[in-house]
Amino acid sequence: MIQNLRERLSGVVAIALIILIAIPLAFFGIESIFMTQRVVNLGEVNGEEISQLDFDRAVAMRNNRIMSSLGENYSPDMLDSDFVRQAALNDLVVAKLYLSKSKQQDMSVSDIQISRNLVNTSAFQLNNEFSETLFRNYLTSMGYSSAEFMEDFREDLTSQQLTSGVLSSGFSADIQVEGIVAVSQEERSYEYIQLPVESVLEQVSISDEQIHAFYEQNAQMFEQPEMISVDYVRLTRDQFLDQINVNEDEVLERFEILQSQQPDQFEVAHILIEDNDQSAEKLAQIQSRLEAGETFETVAEEMSEDIGSANNGGYLGYTDGNTFPAAFEQAITELEVAQISSPVQTDAGFHIIKLLSIEETPLDFDTEYAAIELQVKQEEAESLYVDALENLREASFSTSDLEELLQVMSESSVELEVETSEPFEQDFGTGIAANAQVRTVAFGPIVREENLNSEVVELTENNAVVVHLNNYFPAGIALLEQVREEIASKLRIDQANELLADRAEELEAEINSGGSFEEIAQREELEWQTVNNQTRQSATPEGQQIFAQEIAETLPMVSTIELPQGGFLVYKLSSVEAGSLDNFSPVEQRMLRQQLGGQAVSAEFNAYTATLRADADIDLKVDYAN
Repeated sequence: MIQNLRERLSGVVAIALIILIAIPLAFFGIESIFMTQRVVNLGEVNGEEISQLDFDRAVAMRNNRIMSSLGENYSPDMLDSDFVRQAALNDLVVAKLYLSKSKQQDMSVSDIQISRNLVNTSAFQLNNEFSETLFRNYLTSMGYSSAEFMEDFREDLTSQQLTSGVLSSGFSADIQVEGIVAVSQEERSYEYIQLPVESVLEQVSISDEQIHAFYEQNAQMFEQPEMISVDYVRLTRDQFLDQINVNEDEVLERFEILQSQQPDQFEVAHILIEDNDQSAEKLAQIQSRLEAGETFETVAEEMSEDIGSANNGGYLGYTDGNTFPAAFEQAITELEVAQISSPVQTDAGFHIIKLLSIEETPLDFDTEYAAIELQVKQEEAESLYVDALENLREASFSTSDLEELLQVMSESSVELEVETSEPFEQDFGTGIAANAQVRTVAFGPIVREENLNSEVVELTENNAVVVHLNNYFPAGIALLEQVREEIASKLRIDQANELLADRAEELEAEINSGGSFEEIAQREELEWQTVNNQTRQSATPEGQQIFAQEIAETLPMVSTIELPQGGFLVYKLSSVEAGSLDNFSPVEQRMLRQQLGGQAVSAEFNAYTATLRADADIDLKVDYAN
């Protein structure tokens, strides 16, 4: 067990890991919302508590995933919505279900497993090595102390033993695999001619009378809920960052404070004796040999039962107080350099520890510069933002519209811009309307009825908006002018298809009589394709339409398809061959079975989670869906 730890905690990676775990939060992140909130109990799942701090972290992680997945398409309006908050609460409930179940089954993880997994956590790596800055910034942003993070990390790994066991148990029977392959790998050979709707659209003319008649006859198609669009101005902390200049002296001063707060690194070696009937005798022999003057390294090589470190004189590397079990770490702090401890007991057995050296934790100024500079800028921007936010609150009540509000804010050197939302419903919206409070104030009397500026709505901690009515759409049937183009487009395509239908029927009859696709296509100036042995997965959109058709009892078959977007395909299906496992190599067959097994176990795992939830004692004091 200790062998794996020694292998992971050696060299540059070991020192980096130890530094990462030890970085204090007192300097960075002291103003974090997580660190200043009270730890309020929001509920319990099978006795496992969910705190407000747990919830805030879960929301932050959800938001981070949204930002990462959307990339440049991300907008702050998408964050902190009711959907995100409810999803975060559900994440916590499910996590607590797994944790309580794993505890019921006496599952646990060792300190060595925790260290190994932490080393391999991709979120904390840069260029395949641990990034001191990434790890520290994560702890800071999520409001973690080292001890709190390690405890949560332990619980996550414990739960993963349960979930991994369930997820790795899926399989598919051969008959299931063969049936799926027969359909999914089916091959079809066919020819087709496409009659595009665009070729006759110019011949179609739609009158106002036709549009009006369709609107009157199909009014139910155009029912819409009450909707609102708003103009809004946005104030964010980050818009002040470019106004702030940080000189190198400020960064150096912060760096020196940070450096002074780093814990010492203790370089240690040990001799391990497992806990059994012979432990006392072996420990006595070790003590005797050490007292007789033999070197610690020699005794460790011959008697230590930690094979990995024994071969290196018992050497374990460095720790800052968080690497080894508590009793082990406590013993280290009581030693002088070169001093050897009396036996210390942990779950691994009895340790005789030698303190080799005590060193300061080094930090690199160039590496830390950007993070410290950003931290200083954010602190100063936070101050500017708070002042501007207070001004915005006053201006939102003292002005009647956004243009007047812009003028007031401009007088305090805060330049804002007016943006306009898409129409949204009272219960659903996108952009800034994804935020429930925005929807509430927009449909409230101040904005909708009195046509005044709203109060300030804080979308996130450093992102606030003021909204003003742009347009109001009452519930009911949409006005004709709102749907005129939609109706006209549908009528044009419908009439164009009517013109094309007879032509398609004629071409189908000609092909049934032995006509050549190539000759017809050239004569009619149409697109023509011949496709041989095409699988369902590789089919084009036109091919997918042909794969969706029922197969005649005898082949070849000729038929016509009216396309959803308008136009027709006239095709001849000449052969159909079911997919077969024999077309796959043994490796591919194994991978296919694993893939299908994974799909099956995913469904089973969802059912397992639902069962845990149904049987659980869940007591939540909040419901963030409302």
